Amino acid sequence: MKIFATWLSGQERVEVVSVIEVNGYGKFPAPRYRVRRMDGSTLTVDRRDIILDEEQALIDELSRILSQSDQP
Repeated sequence: MKIFATWLSGQERVEVVSVIEVNGYGKFPAPRYRVRRMDGSTLTVDRRDIILDEEQALIDELSRILSQSDQP
């Protein structure tokens, strides 16, 4: 199953090839993704710089629910 995402700073669609665990400082490690660009090249992208399509669908759904809510 292919996983696609949006690379924020690169402003382009990419395919996630693998997840690379990085030993980060602090309580939570900061994973990085190896991604394939549409031209076929690969690069490593930090977790904070990528939104997976699954996450984008959830963000859109939450936004729709909140915009239809009567609560401020």
